[in-house]
Amino acid sequence: MSADPLKWSKALPWAEYWYNTSYHISAAMTPFKALYGHDPPTLIRSKGSSKDTADLQSQLAARRIAVTATIRTPQGSTNYEA
Repeated sequence: MSADPLKWSKALPWAEYWYNTSYHISAAMTPFKALYGHDPPTLIRSKGSSKDTADLQSQLAARRIAVTATIRTPQGSTNYEA
């Protein structure tokens, strides 16, 4: 996480997702399941294909950049392989 608190807001949605989808021993389920009655949807990563339209390729590239920027570890590396 950045030492600059003004940048923390970028990570808040991911922190909230992590908290709401993590198993809680006291509830014997995730907060998401307690609220909605089912497990949360799985986040999937798509590299796209050469058959995708230029607009879709652009959107996927922008999403990859945004996700990568928000899940950086303190060492500056990402939590997944691109």
